[in-house]
Amino acid sequence: MTAISSVDPLLAALRAIHPDRDKTDDCHDDVEPPEPSRPHDWLFVATQPLPLPRTIRRAMAVVARDYDTSVWALQSPIRTAEVVLPRQIVMYLAKHRIGASLPAIGRVLGGRNHTTILHGIKRIEARLASSDVEFTERINRLIATIFPEDDDHDHSGN
Repeated sequence: MTAISSVDPLLAALRAIHPDRDKTDDCHDDVEPPEPSRPHDWLFVATQPLPLPRTIRRAMAVVARDYDTSVWALQSPIRTAEVVLPRQIVMYLAKHRIGASLPAIGRVLGGRNHTTILHGIKRIEARLASSDVEFTERINRLIATIFPEDDDHDHSGN
C-alpha cells in the first residue's frame, strides 16, 4: 500500500503538467484500461485518458454543433451564455438520458464540481417545465438526433 500511495503526489503533478490527458477525444470505447500488476504500473494506468461513453461524446458533439460552439468550449472554463446553455444541456442529457453520475459528468466537462453539474441540470429542468415551447422542441430535436433508438422524445411535462 505504501508504494501506491507514494505515487499520488506524482500523479497530481502529472495532471497539473498535462491537464489535457483527461480529455477523451482520442479514447476508444472498446479499449479497457490495463490492470496494473505492479505498484509502479499505476503511473501508466493513471496517465491514460479516461474512456468516455460514445453517447456522451455524441451528445457533446451534437449539442455543440446545434449551438454553434465546440466540444472544446463545452469542456473549457468559458462561462459566457453562448457556452453555458449548451454545456448545461449536455449535463441534463448525460444525467437523464445516459445515466452518468454527477462527478463523471463534471470530469467530462472540464473538471467541474458535482454541485455545478446539479445546478446546470436543475436550470434545464426548470426551463423545460416552463412554457418555453421553442426550447422544449429544440431539446426534443437534440434527443431525437443523439438517441434515435428512443421513441419518447416529449419533455414538455405533459
